[in-house]
Amino acid sequence: MIVHLHIGTPKSGTTYLQEVMGANRERLAADGVLWPGENWRDQVRAVRDFLDFRPNGVVNPAIWGWWPRVRDRILAWDGRAAILSMEWLVHARPDQVRRLAEELSPHELRVVVTARDIARSVPAQWQEQVQNWAQWEWEEYVEGVTADRPLETGPGRQFWTDHDLGRMLQAWAEGGVPAERMTVVTVPPPGSSPQLLWERFAQVLGVDPAGYDTRVDTSGNASLGAASAEVVRRVNDRTRARGLDWAYGGDQVVKWTLSKQTLGPRRPQEAGIKLPVGRREWAERESQRLIDDVRSRGIAVVGSLDELVPEPSTYGDLRAPSAEDMLDAALDGLTGLALELQERIKADMLAPPPPTLLQMVYRSRPLAPVRAVVQPVRGKVKQFRDPG
Repeated sequence: MIVHLHIGTPKSGTTYLQEVMGANRERLAADGVLWPGENWRDQVRAVRDFLDFRPNGVVNPAIWGWWPRVRDRILAWDGRAAILSMEWLVHARPDQVRRLAEELSPHELRVVVTARDIARSVPAQWQEQVQNWAQWEWEEYVEGVTADRPLETGPGRQFWTDHDLGRMLQAWAEGGVPAERMTVVTVPPPGSSPQLLWERFAQVLGVDPAGYDTRVDTSGNASLGAASAEVVRRVNDRTRARGLDWAYGGDQVVKWTLSKQTLGPRRPQEAGIKLPVGRREWAERESQRLIDDVRSRGIAVVGSLDELVPEPSTYGDLRAPSAEDMLDAALDGLTGLALELQERIKADMLAPPPPTLLQMVYRSRPLAPVRAVVQPVRGKVKQFRDPG
């Protein structure tokens, strides 16, 4: 059996592909391909457990043991293939790759990398990091990523760890996955149908894409416009200074409620975030380096490596959003948080009250004989009081 590992890169259409596969898990199974877990979150938990990945330094005991659960489902599958998709796998070290191969033995590992042009990847990555509590200003992030020695800067390390194709492919090769078991799927250029990406990915899986429902909702992982991203970044500054705990609800408030649920839907009405046109020469040079890294390894490509060269329309200016636009986004954000808080308070108010100590004692197992006597008597008393 083949185990396809879709390792990213982040912000390369991964959410769309994951939603399509999750929505069509039964169709995949009919085609002999396992989508393990009840939903994609199970795969997130499993990969986080396997890698001991700690976002913002948070250790979450709730994910312990998830990797063995998902692994065992893969090992028990009697079809021709399985597909595991999680972007954190771009961080896998060679020793972790070897352990992964051992735990999934005797099945054959194949690595799939979706890759997007760098001019779209940089702004997409920045706003996603902002949603995950980063504090870098957009200009600061661009400076770090495009520096001569980017790995000596915080933004540069963050971006290139996730997007340096040569580095991640080398790590998997050193872990024992040969080039003939790797595939790069390029993300189509701006304006293309999202379905084209699925058609390319389906080719790697060996399934007919036409039989799959691609009408999926990806709003749960919405990107931010320029004004909303800057509002959230400033919120990050203040919540960090005032002691927000990311491990105890901070991520639910900042990332999910404020960013994705409330401000994400505003994106069509806001200015977008684009790599400054002054970085075009840098982007074209780095794009060629990434293309050469893939070609030199003899790795199969679905799509075209030429699509990794940014189109002129993907560049913009470095102009900051206006104070008026940020105020409008901030007011929408506060409104969304207020409505969410109201819903939670309402749910608490409508919830049945917890049992009293006397009720808990009465319902306990030792008092079962007493209940057996009392309950029939209570029933007869009720009949006597209300004979109709």
